[in-house]
Amino acid sequence: MENYKSTVTGLAYVGLSTAIACILGPFVVVLPFSPVPVSFGLLAVFLSTCLFTPKLGLFTCLTYLLTGFIGLPVFSGFQGGAGVLLGPTGGYLLGYLFIPLCSLPFYGKNQPLKRILPGLLLGLILCYLCGTLWLMRQTGIRLGEAVLIGTLPYIPLDIIKLCIAYVTAKAVRKRLRKAGLT
Repeated sequence: MENYKSTVTGLAYVGLSTAIACILGPFVVVLPFSPVPVSFGLLAVFLSTCLFTPKLGLFTCLTYLLTGFIGLPVFSGFQGGAGVLLGPTGGYLLGYLFIPLCSLPFYGKNQPLKRILPGLLLGLILCYLCGTLWLMRQTGIRLGEAVLIGTLPYIPLDIIKLCIAYVTAKAVRKRLRKAGLT
């Protein structure tokens, strides 16, 4: 949604995206061999970045993280508070910020949505890096083990989340344009 009619509209999009992140974020699939669950919060980050703009995706991430930081149970497993961000999964949560940040240089008005895909992938790689390094620091494990339990099992699932967000955003954008809401 490249052309916002007002700042209020942009704020409404951030609020909506944050609500989606807060709804999806707590739902997880726990892997028995890892302290890092499969979270659906990442799907919301991809979706807000694809559906609106990377800038609004960044504001969504910041709002989501602040919501969890102040204690609302929006993180995996219905957890909240600073302790979650300082725990083993905190690096991945903070790494969410890289996804819209890395997409910014690839975004242009009136450009096809597929143009930001390299930014999304680069952001995901940096999210993994941030999370893996933080996991190592918090648990005392070595790099190889951190990659094995905190990165490799998640790559296929996260690529699927990215594809779902991309296809969904493309369809919703088309409907919003048709309705004259962009």
